[in-house]
Amino acid sequence: MEILFQKKSIVWFSVFFTLTISAIMFFLPACVVTAARDPYYSQDPASRTGDFGRIQGQWFVMNAGYPGKLEFYWDGHRWAGKIWIDYYAKWEDLTDILFDPRTGELKFMRPAFGAPYSGTLSANRITGTFVYQGTIHSWEATKEDTRRGPILDLKRIQGQWFIMNAGYPGRLEFYWDGHRWAGKIWIDYYAKWEDLTDILFDPRTGELKFMRPAFGAPYSGTLSANRITGTFVYEGRTYSWDATKEDTRRGPVLDLKRIQGQWFVNNAGSPGKMEFYWDGHRWAGKIWIDYYSKWEDLTDILFDPRTGELKFMRPAFSAPYSGTLSANRITGTFVYQGTTYSWDARRQ
Repeated sequence: MEILFQKKSIVWFSVFFTLTISAIMFFLPACVVTAARDPYYSQDPASRTGDFGRIQGQWFVMNAGYPGKLEFYWDGHRWAGKIWIDYYAKWEDLTDILFDPRTGELKFMRPAFGAPYSGTLSANRITGTFVYQGTIHSWEATKEDTRRGPILDLKRIQGQWFIMNAGYPGRLEFYWDGHRWAGKIWIDYYAKWEDLTDILFDPRTGELKFMRPAFGAPYSGTLSANRITGTFVYEGRTYSWDATKEDTRRGPVLDLKRIQGQWFVNNAGSPGKMEFYWDGHRWAGKIWIDYYSKWEDLTDILFDPRTGELKFMRPAFSAPYSGTLSANRITGTFVYQGTTYSWDARRQ
């Protein structure tokens, strides 16, 4: 009996030992993987507020040959990122952003194109690849856009310029809209603002480039002192343009402060009112003749505060007006159906 008990004990021990070893071998890989797993990638990157410090801010990116911008920022609640490719001219949010500050490894997803990006930070540069529609492309980002100068530094050309565009007068403006630098152009002939795109300006050399999408026209020019001169291409032909801070060709068209407000007018013997005002975006004017009892907008308003010379068009009658400001009175003439008439206006 004792021998039989010992044999059974040995058998049960052997079975227990075998099961124990099997269990250890079964769970050992999982334990090794768990122990070797990088804890950085097992956590939510948005919860680690200090990890993005090395890449925080704006980068200039070359994305498979297309220039743009890349930004990582703290939005008040979490770290986030976005990308701007000039060709598409819009910001795209990035997701699944992972950055290991120890190795410089960066990963993120560009959802708009279903493209996963990876790269490595070295000094002041990130280089890597992304996959789009099964093809691998390269990308890189730097803190300074060494390929074309700081595209967003438009401070030297900020504000309004008076432009002569292939002989057509107008205005050109570069401004900060609260989120980005932007530009627009106004040609008097078309009487409307057009947004500009693909604006490039190198403050070191004064070189300026932009696109006028409404006409598919690329512009280039160079800033020198207080003037920009250059060329643009439209329908295969090259034209010249230039811009100055002061409209030396016809006086500061928009400086209507000396005549701002309402005037009482005598228009070829018919009484009425005339007004010049700032509408929140531009200077404008209108006229009221009692006989017609309605306001009419004025166009093509030109006023030189140095000489007091005033010109405008009354479109409802296709009548060009001219006059001169002296003290608190404007006197002049207008032409209607080939006949010249007199008019004057006074403050009251």
